[in-house]
Amino acid sequence: MPADYTEPKSGSFRDRGITSREWEVLQAVLDHLTNGDIAAALGISVRTVESHVSNLLTKFDVPDRSGLVAAVRAQQTADPVRIEAPPSLLRMANAGEFVGRGPELEQLHDEWDMAKAGAQRLVLVSGDAGIGKSRLVAEFVRQISVTDHPLVLHGRCDEDVSGPFEAVGQALAPYLRACDPGRLAAELGDLAEDLSRIVPNSGLRLPRVPVDALRADPHFIRSRLFDAVTRVFRQASMSSPLLFAVDDLHWAPEPTLLLLRHLMQREMLERTLVICTLRPKYSSDALIDFLGELRREATPVQIELGGLHRLEVAQLLGRDNGSPLSPDDVFAERLAYDIYSETRGNPLYARELIRSLGEDSGPRSAGTADVPHGVKDIVAARVRRLSQETQTLLGMAAVLGQTFELNVLQRLAEADDQSLLERVEEATQAQLLYDVTAAAPDAVERYEFVHAIVRKAIIESVSPARVRRIHAAAAVALEQLYSHTLEERADEIARHLVQAGPISDRQNILRYLTMAGRAALNSSAAEEGLRYLNQAMVVMDTADASDRAELWFQRGLALRMIGRWPDSVASLRSALNIYAEVGDLKAISRTSCEAAHTMFWFFRMHEALDLAAYGLKMLDGHGGAERGRLLGALSFAQAWSGDYDSSMKAIDEELDMASRLGDAELRGHGLAMRAMQLPAFLEHKDAAAAGYEALEILRHSDDIWTLTSMLG
Repeated sequence: MPADYTEPKSGSFRDRGITSREWEVLQAVLDHLTNGDIAAALGISVRTVESHVSNLLTKFDVPDRSGLVAAVRAQQTADPVRIEAPPSLLRMANAGEFVGRGPELEQLHDEWDMAKAGAQRLVLVSGDAGIGKSRLVAEFVRQISVTDHPLVLHGRCDEDVSGPFEAVGQALAPYLRACDPGRLAAELGDLAEDLSRIVPNSGLRLPRVPVDALRADPHFIRSRLFDAVTRVFRQASMSSPLLFAVDDLHWAPEPTLLLLRHLMQREMLERTLVICTLRPKYSSDALIDFLGELRREATPVQIELGGLHRLEVAQLLGRDNGSPLSPDDVFAERLAYDIYSETRGNPLYARELIRSLGEDSGPRSAGTADVPHGVKDIVAARVRRLSQETQTLLGMAAVLGQTFELNVLQRLAEADDQSLLERVEEATQAQLLYDVTAAAPDAVERYEFVHAIVRKAIIESVSPARVRRIHAAAAVALEQLYSHTLEERADEIARHLVQAGPISDRQNILRYLTMAGRAALNSSAAEEGLRYLNQAMVVMDTADASDRAELWFQRGLALRMIGRWPDSVASLRSALNIYAEVGDLKAISRTSCEAAHTMFWFFRMHEALDLAAYGLKMLDGHGGAERGRLLGALSFAQAWSGDYDSSMKAIDEELDMASRLGDAELRGHGLAMRAMQLPAFLEHKDAAAAGYEALEILRHSDDIWTLTSMLG
């Protein structure tokens, strides 16, 4: 710390009266940017930056920039954020006494010691279903929580209903709810709005992201999102060592893997241990690529779990029965051996088998015990002991997902509160479900199956025809409950409709798959969005022209975002042709511009010219803002094709149109196009002047694409 550093005044960030622009400047100072860099990044003058820095020095009562950085870091360290350990991990840690895994726990403690000392460490825990991967992590969390008071964040990928970044959003939400909003603003600046893409229910009042943000460079949008998440993790690890656990990585969608890869790059985080559990046999192509990159960049520690040893199964048998086994208990030894032989030491299977033997009536002997073949058989036998009403309810819940909302289940079962609670309590007492409702005031009631194998066993006891009808009814229930936020639940509704198969309306399937694809693109999850849109293409034949055009358009955007430029243009051309048939002028302009800009990024200027000219021809005779934007796109393509006169004529026509219409946003667009066309003719001074004028207009508009282009 500098010798002339003065201790900051007391109070949190929010008490200092810092303006939103000062927060942005403060974040840039923390990132060690110069005043010139800050001015360029924020589109303001160096003199204005100096004024903001001076105000910050006064408000933090420090003499210089290094003191400012130290004061902010000291404030952040002085008030660590405390949250309870994740309930899902606590439940597992308290589910009976832990047996075995001594070397694995020791290895995790070694990694944790390095993380506490300032390192970023990564551990991959792999093994078959039920082998105890999550239980190992939960026990480790329990042990370090006794002495170290770590900050523990936990998320899990779901086989059926995970959103593109849901595991990371799950993990961050409790931390964000506990954060001082001022401190978070100091760390994120204008990136706070990007965080709402993956943590929409954090409890923070984060700005909504405009729909037109899709017009921005997709790589820019994704980099902002990843930067926002990284900054939150950095802030979290500053005041307490951080453990970030991700369960069931084998089910992670590709966008989640890309985000995790970004977080796990060398030296990206400090004082952080990341633990991921996965099943190697379920590896997707995306996961194989992800693990290959990790092994090159982050050198993860790998822990492969096998079954428990025979003596450990004997310990498990004794502890689950309430007392340790006696060395002279021949029957118990034989029974433990039989259980070990049947389960091959799989802890979940062994516990289920022990529980089933305890529930059976009559004498328990190794020779007469009816040992079921497989943990699914054991679970099915346990379910059959429940009332018929509870069995029916569990079948519905299993179709909803590994985790489900109680209000959706209630709507699906058409049950009143009393009967619903009786059935849920019976299933909970049978250790098939547990309550995972979050502590947040606005949280919905959620329950979860104790293990994915339990849910699978229940689904397999329901006939395929009934499963299809439950899926169809679940889609209707979600539509009714979330009619005002359908796009947020579109992926879930679409999944149910697809699973319902022939009893679903094909147009409804198309609608929700397209909606889910659009929502994924809006969350910077192009890979996931493309998957939904490609699914929709299969049922496109029943759709009307507008829906088909929208599907082609959204698919074109998704293909562009992942760099498949020619395929993107082909898809956008298909949309354009359909929009021309139905005469949708605004959609024609939008699609032509997107297709032309795609060709700009692909350095195919002549094709960009053709696309812009094609759109203008369709709009012939219409002189509105739609035509004006296309003229700007055309001028850009003409400029970088070397046609000075035509380019200048087109941009002048757009600006004249903006004046006639009194359309400030169109004028901002035209000036931005001028700023991007003039460098093609080395007229840099005039280009800069047009660009700065465009920025002043576009800052107050919804044209995010053009604004970000100008900032770049």
